[in-house]
Amino acid sequence: KEFVAQYKARFGIEPEAYAVYAYDATKAVLQAIARVNEKDRAKIVDAVAATKDFEGALGTWSFDANGDTSLKLLSVNTVKSGAFTFVKSVSGAL
Repeated sequence: KEFVAQYKARFGIEPEAYAVYAYDATKAVLQAIARVNEKDRAKIVDAVAATKDFEGALGTWSFDANGDTSLKLLSVNTVKSGAFTFVKSVSGAL
């Protein structure tokens, strides 16, 4: 909710459906780069994969051994008149 409000305030439009995911992913990568603090792709990839308890716009999440996030809540949308419309949230093992 806070992400959407700040996005609208800054850009004057609603964020696209996946904007918040890109925002959190970018922050996680930038934090991994800062932790590694050197120009080494393999170390940065390992640092991203080791991300645990990341506090982002989506909540607190981690990567598992498969590279999936611990987030299991998704929103279901439909397209009406060319725009995404929220239908419901779903959760659980995917």
